[in-house]
Order: sequence, then C-alpha cells, then structure tokens
Amino acid sequence: MNNIVIFGPVHSGKTTLAGFIRTYYMSESEFKREEELLKEKLEEKNILYKMSDRFTYFISMDEDELIRDSKNNLIGTTKRIHMKHIPHKNEYADIDITYIETPGLNTRSTWKQKYQGIFIGEIGIFVIDINEILKLILLEENSKKYNSKFDELFASLFLWCSFKEKDKLIRKGKILFQLILFSCQIYQF
Repeated sequence: MNNIVIFGPVHSGKTTLAGFIRTYYMSESEFKREEELLKEKLEEKNILYKMSDRFTYFISMDEDELIRDSKNNLIGTTKRIHMKHIPHKNEYADIDITYIETPGLNTRSTWKQKYQGIFIGEIGIFVIDINEILKLILLEENSKKYNSKFDELFASLFLWCSFKEKDKLIRKGKILFQLILFSCQIYQF
C-alpha cells in the first residue's frame, strides 16, 4: 500500500487533482454513469452542477464543502481529510494507492487534519496556484502582509520539509522547484 498525500494552500486545486486522479482509470461509460449519479445528488441538495468543478464532486459531496464563497464565486473549501483508495492497473503492475487530500485552510480544526494527512503520506504532492505566487512577489518583502501570505502559502510545505523526506515530494516547474528548495532550506527546524 502506498499513501500519497495531496497538500497545499486553500483553493490551489488539491481536490480537483485528487478527483482527476480518481477518475483517470475509469472507462468513459463508468465516468458518465458516476457523474450522472453525482449530478442527481447535487440536484437533491439544490446545488448547481458546474462543469469546472466536475472532478471535485468525485472526492467530496459534503454539503458544507460545496457551499460557494459568494465573494469569489468559488466552490467551498475542504474541511476534513478525504481518503480514496484507487487501484492502478496497467500491463506492468497492479499498485494499490490511497490518495489523501488535506484541507487548505489555516484554522485550528483544519491544521489537525493537515498534520494527520501529511504524517500518513509516504509521498507528497504539493499543489499551489501560481497566481498566488505572483501576488506574493508583488508584496514588499519582509512586510507584515508578505510574511503572512508566505506563511499561508507554504506552512504545509514547511511541515513536510521538517518531518518527511524532501526527495519524496512531487513538484512541477523549475521555478517552483527552486522556490520549494529555498523555502525548505530557510525553514530548517
């Protein structure tokens, strides 16, 4: 059994990624059947189905996580750990993997869930919205706003870097890779 934890700041696409991974090996007919069932459940809850959130629904149908943020018109946020066992089968091997998707919010209740998810994970996937990095760059370095935003974006990554093997962290993009390594070096505990 392999445990892969997906973590990062709020609204970075963790649940969407987890949902995409969950559906990747489904046949087209199985995907459509599952999606129709999800649409029916949403309709029962009077929640409008949005194509842009289609993979999110495969991970969580919890009503408190589907409530929209009216200010940003975003789907709600993950409030608890979601674990999905997804067998991966191909011509070379059958691998059992459990994907652990963690909350992105930095509240007392969600931090406990983040800790649990990160400590269960053997491999980490750190997900971050590049637009948030660009917003951070525009702030005056070492200002109160900059430090607060920096901590908000990278707190879970610092946790991983402090207690887990850095080479078992999956990251994409040369700039992000350098930023992660830099962040891990700065915050050695």
